[in-house]
Amino acid sequence: MKKKTLTTVALGAVTLAAGMAGNVHADSVKVTKQQIGDETKITTTTTKDVNQQKIAQDKQNISSQQTVVSSAKSSLDKAKANASSASQVVSSAQSKVNDAKKALDAAKASQPDQIKHQVATDQSQVNTDKQNISSTQSSITTDKGNIAKDQQAINNVGQKAQQDQNKLNNDQSKLSSAQSTLNNNQSKLNNVNGQLSNIESQEGGEQVTFPPLPNDWLTQVKAYLNGQIHQINISDEEQSNDLDKLENELQNTVYKENAKSADANESYTPGKLTPQQKVDLNIYAGELINSARAQLGLNPVKINQEMIDTADKVVAGYEADNFNMAEKSGQASSHDEKALDAAGVGTECGGSCWGVTYSSLQGVKDYIADIIASSLVNDSIANWGHCLTYLSNPSNGSDVWMGLGIDKWNNLHFVFKTPSNTSGNLLSSSSDLQKQKDNLQNQANQLQNTVNKDKQVVNDLQNQVNADKAQLQKDTPAGLQQQLQNDQKKLADDQATLQKQQQKLAQDEAQLKADQNKLNSITPEDIANAQKALEQAQTNYNSAVKALNDAQSKANASNDELAKAQQNYINALNKLNELKQILENDEKQITTTSVQWIKNQHPTTSSMGNKVVLHSSSEANTVHADTVNAVKLAQADAIHFTSETSASAKKTAKKNVLPQMGDENSNKTVWSEISLAMAGVLATLGLADQKRRN
Repeated sequence: MKKKTLTTVALGAVTLAAGMAGNVHADSVKVTKQQIGDETKITTTTTKDVNQQKIAQDKQNISSQQTVVSSAKSSLDKAKANASSASQVVSSAQSKVNDAKKALDAAKASQPDQIKHQVATDQSQVNTDKQNISSTQSSITTDKGNIAKDQQAINNVGQKAQQDQNKLNNDQSKLSSAQSTLNNNQSKLNNVNGQLSNIESQEGGEQVTFPPLPNDWLTQVKAYLNGQIHQINISDEEQSNDLDKLENELQNTVYKENAKSADANESYTPGKLTPQQKVDLNIYAGELINSARAQLGLNPVKINQEMIDTADKVVAGYEADNFNMAEKSGQASSHDEKALDAAGVGTECGGSCWGVTYSSLQGVKDYIADIIASSLVNDSIANWGHCLTYLSNPSNGSDVWMGLGIDKWNNLHFVFKTPSNTSGNLLSSSSDLQKQKDNLQNQANQLQNTVNKDKQVVNDLQNQVNADKAQLQKDTPAGLQQQLQNDQKKLADDQATLQKQQQKLAQDEAQLKADQNKLNSITPEDIANAQKALEQAQTNYNSAVKALNDAQSKANASNDELAKAQQNYINALNKLNELKQILENDEKQITTTSVQWIKNQHPTTSSMGNKVVLHSSSEANTVHADTVNAVKLAQADAIHFTSETSASAKKTAKKNVLPQMGDENSNKTVWSEISLAMAGVLATLGLADQKRRN
């Protein structure tokens, strides 16, 4: 009995707290109890009532928006009708334009000039038809001839096959002979090309190129050679800089190529050059000088064996006198003339340079390039004599010939000669290598032409042999029969084509005759009427086009209005759906549940009385309704009371006991729950007062 009383008081306190929290009228509360061991589980379910005032407002908003939707729908239907009507007007206007265009074209065609043009067109078509018919008739004649041949070949199939085989054998024999001729001539060509390659390798291979000359030097030398200035003025500092740049370029180009060539491994002894080495070095020096001359627009110098021999004579003159230019540079000028005279060259052009000794042909070539560079851009000390010797440019346009000799002290001797006062032999002579090269090149050209012709003959004969084989395959009984069928089908096709062409000719001739008659029957009055009809047709067409443009403009405007009405209707529907969603959300009830446990503890002394701890399970749900405040208050406070209760208090407490385990309070209002709670509190207060009196 004490447990029940204690439980009643605890629940009464909770209920009272709930009643004191306020806003109870908006909630529906359901409480259930369950005794488990020495604890009581109390489950409170709170349902938050809907706000009827808010729902009424939602419905009013929906009703208003439905009116807006209806209005937008009406506007949309009207816009659709207008757009449809405008589209029909456009279609009608387009039809009228089409009719007016046809009438205008007919009026134009009725003009005399147009009829004349049509007659000419008709005549041209008739002529084409006749040409097509003639071509088809010719094809039919050919078809019939082919059919006759096919039939004859079928009748003499064995004889035809033998003829084909004989022709194939004959053509194959010709092909074999032509192929043999081609092979022989190709072998000769390969041999000549091999000899040419050998000579070119003796000439030093690919042509060597001199680096670009300085701009300031080019400007002054050109002006001097053209007679615009009479003195080359380039400072010593500029000459030194120009030479340094050229030598750097030579290091990166010419010298590198020389180092990669076979010259690096070819030994060289000053004064004991082989004939081939002399030719090689002369051609190398000539290519360098000609590359420099080309930058000034000058013709190249020419080299031949006679000039090489002449340079050797100059070298012999120096060696005979034991005259080393490196040691007697101050006397070199006078000795140059003596050596040139002794060589029979004269004093027109001559030049000598001196240097150091090298042991390989590569070193000599590098040295030659260096001397040429120095003689060109750093020669003011010699009043540019060496430079201008390299750049000899006779005013009469004569050729310049050059030869290079190297003496036993490794000095270079350049000899230049123009043929103005020399015998014709010097002009016409050429080196043995060049003669061989020219002769071999002529042979190579002739052989190449022959080989090309041989290849064409072989190709033609190969095509003929292939055709012979194909013909032999066709001239079997089955092949001949198939050919006959093919030719018969072609004849039938050509005859059908001829029939269609003849029908078309008849139609075109009829049209020509009709147009000719129309042209012949035209009177001045017809001409005037045709002109009036054309003008009227043009006016009607222009009006129809204008009407079409106006209708299209109105249709465009109607379509714009339709698009706007469509969007307005969509927006109104979307707004209505939003309002309906709001109403649906406001009509939903929110239900929450909380669980509490009350543990009954027995007193240790009579003075302490019974102490009940009110607590929530760790699994309890959080309550969000307004009445949860009361639950939180009950959870926060510990309720203390004595263990004795008077009989009247017990009766009072029993009368105010909340629903027991498994009972429901759904048939009571919230206010009745509050009343019960108040009764429980009063009973507790009376119990305490009685104890004090006792």
